[in-house]
Formats: sequence, C-alpha cells, structure tokens
Amino acid sequence: MLVRYKDRFTGNLIENETNITGYEGKSYNTERKAFDGYIFNSDSGNTSGNMGRNTIIVEYLYDRISNGLKEEHLDSRTGEVLYEELHDGNVGDSYSIGPMDISGYKLDENKLPNNSSGTLSNELTVVKYYY
Repeated sequence: MLVRYKDRFTGNLIENETNITGYEGKSYNTERKAFDGYIFNSDSGNTSGNMGRNTIIVEYLYDRISNGLKEEHLDSRTGEVLYEELHDGNVGDSYSIGPMDISGYKLDENKLPNNSSGTLSNELTVVKYYY
C-alpha cells in the first residue's frame, strides 16, 4: 500500500510516498501530517481499513498557504497610503478587490490595476488603486 501527501493544485508530492507492506486482511490506519507552508484540505476516504490483494493508495491533499494579498489605495500625487488591508488565503483561492469611495478623492481611471481579480499564488499579491 502507498500513502501520499500531495499539493492539491500541482499534484506534486510534499514528501516521498510511504510504502507499507502487509498481508491480505491485515488492518491499517494512516494519519494526516502537518507540513510547514501547507494546510490540510482532504483525503481519499480510505485512510483506514484492511489490506487486500491489490495495491491500496491513500492520498492526503494539502493547499499551500499563500503569502497573501495586500490591498492599497493611494494618493496618486503624493503616494500617501489612504487605506490598506492585508487579506489571507491559500494558493489557488480566487480574489476580487474593487475601488473604494474615499472622501475628498476621486478614482484615477487612468491607473486602474490589471490584477484587481485573480488567483492567489505563493507570492504576495499587491493590488493598488490610485485616487
């Protein structure tokens, strides 16, 4: 039997698969593990049972934790930060950040971000709106 701990989005192994030997009818019980930079998502549903004639493959799927999303609303003349917020998420999560109504400021339509919506990656994503 094989136990695999995989990145859900890439399909890559997080660590080498474990080969467990036994005999038909022998009971088995596997456990999920903790990995730095990942959060558990799901498993294949056969994490325990009895071994059979055919190879059993148990998979644990994990999501990589993103470095997040930073939302910035800036004064286009001075660069002053009018508002900012950090958002958490996992790699592969979708996001959408829109402009704000900020008293005394008007959105600069010529400097709209091209990444106002998308999918989180390993890298910090920064969405900037100018007013």
